[in-house]
Amino acid sequence: MKKICKPCLIAFSAIVLLLSLLCISFLHKFTGGIAEIEDTPDLTITKKAEIINELGLLKGFCSDSLIPKLDSILTREELASLLVSLLGLPVDSSSASSFEDVSSQAQPYVNVAESLKYMTGDGNGHFNGSEPISKKAFFTTILRVLGYQADDISKNLKWLICVEGFEEMLNQNLNKEATTKGYAIDKLFDLLTKTPLNSESSLIEQLVDKAVVSKKTYLKHEYYFITSFRKNEATSFIPRLLEFNKSKFEVVYNDIDKYEIQIKYSRVMRQQDNTPVLQSYSFNTTSNQYFYPASTVKLPICLLTLEKVNALKTLSNINASLNNLLKIEASEHFKDTLSIKAHINNIFSFSSNSSYNCLYQFLGCGSIMSSLKEKGYSKTRICSQIIDSTCYDPNGNSHSFSLSLFDGVDAVYRQNEVWSNTNPFPLELNGISKGVGHIKNGKLVNTPISFNNSNYISLDDLHKLTVSAILPECLEKEARFRIKSEDSDFLKECMKNSSFTNKLFFCGKATPYPKELSIYNKYGEAYGYLIDTAYICDSERNVEFFLSAVIHVNKNQIYGDNRYEYTSVGYPFMQEIGWIFYNYTFDQSISFSP
Repeated sequence: MKKICKPCLIAFSAIVLLLSLLCISFLHKFTGGIAEIEDTPDLTITKKAEIINELGLLKGFCSDSLIPKLDSILTREELASLLVSLLGLPVDSSSASSFEDVSSQAQPYVNVAESLKYMTGDGNGHFNGSEPISKKAFFTTILRVLGYQADDISKNLKWLICVEGFEEMLNQNLNKEATTKGYAIDKLFDLLTKTPLNSESSLIEQLVDKAVVSKKTYLKHEYYFITSFRKNEATSFIPRLLEFNKSKFEVVYNDIDKYEIQIKYSRVMRQQDNTPVLQSYSFNTTSNQYFYPASTVKLPICLLTLEKVNALKTLSNINASLNNLLKIEASEHFKDTLSIKAHINNIFSFSSNSSYNCLYQFLGCGSIMSSLKEKGYSKTRICSQIIDSTCYDPNGNSHSFSLSLFDGVDAVYRQNEVWSNTNPFPLELNGISKGVGHIKNGKLVNTPISFNNSNYISLDDLHKLTVSAILPECLEKEARFRIKSEDSDFLKECMKNSSFTNKLFFCGKATPYPKELSIYNKYGEAYGYLIDTAYICDSERNVEFFLSAVIHVNKNQIYGDNRYEYTSVGYPFMQEIGWIFYNYTFDQSISFSP
């Protein structure tokens, strides 16, 4: 054996150390500081099997002999048994299978797996229960559990590798390789930390909620599940995509925290009956870091306005409509007398602050907040008008003036003035005070600006509001707005604007959209914050997704001086993000058209 020279050994050690530090830095950057996970030893497969068994999720006929035989081959009926047990599904031990080639012990489990379409027979009345299950069939089964319908993995190969972390699917011999029990346990343990389509909690969390798994027992092992989940998150879809495309926005990529980047992405997957299903992924949206939402608060105001007009008509039997003129009895502050339809159109056409303030008065702060809270938008606070020279009253945040709706010359609805208390809606977030100075009454004040009494919408809530406006059927009923179909169509037409109001894709430039590309959005920009939330649909290429993003560009940390890096940093970043997610979604070859 050749000797390794000492200088070479030192150099090699230095390189290893440097790579380790870079890896930890990368994990810290993209996961809010999860580098401590590097100190956690990887769970062995045996340990994973013991944890699953202790949780009571190995009750199938193969459980007694599973742990000591992790290197043996897993059969199809054993997988059915293992999967049904793992998911805590009820089993009727007396039920007989329609398949003759399934052992009597496995029949109840195969019945459940088949009824949920997790596993199927060969079409000729055979389940082939005693045959080994290939890794391709194993992964297909897991994907069905997560809500994916496509049997052909290759249709969604890139997506599943990035999102679900199934790198093994690149193996060309996947269909030939048999699955061992140990390999299955390893992947099924990770499966418990994953979130199925159209669900907001992981499988293990669902099992605890349903009392299938004892909370006490789960808490004993929670650390391992959280560690496993966070390790997967560190290399999940969005961070991988950002790293792969970092050359397109290197300045921002190299200082993610400084620019306060947040991203929310939901791919729309159409089922065979055209029902939309969302697969959502977030980046930095749970940071509890305040950002000023600017004009994006106008989207929920429009949704609530449409809902209120509908309620006046259907519940109160008032002849209200979007064509009614809205007159606020405070002419010195609210000079515009426009129809509700005109106000909503103005909000999306040129982000009218005046129209927002009028609709804010129509709804009232207390009503706005209670309605949003009832619908589950718990990380949203709309308690302030937006300053506008033609339509603004500094006392109007908590005071709604008396107003009327007119149908021609006749008033169809009158609303008395209302006082609301905005104090019950505090902001419990980081970064409420920002910067080193701000402009007040035209002069620089060398103290941070406070957003303690300002509006706020978390990116998660904003994204969900956009889904509610475009594809409400993707959300639980409580999160939807009670709006007539024709009013919903009107709102969508308003949101489908020219590229001038769109920061994703076109940097807000007055550039015509490609005819096949439809974008419905609401953007906002103020105090160096640039936010856009959008639904993107290209029916010719079967591309359909929601995308919301925020970036903060205020280099001098002075607020209100209008010296922000929108043009040099903000707009180019948003444009690149839009096309990166478009091109990625385009690569996925979705089976059904939007």
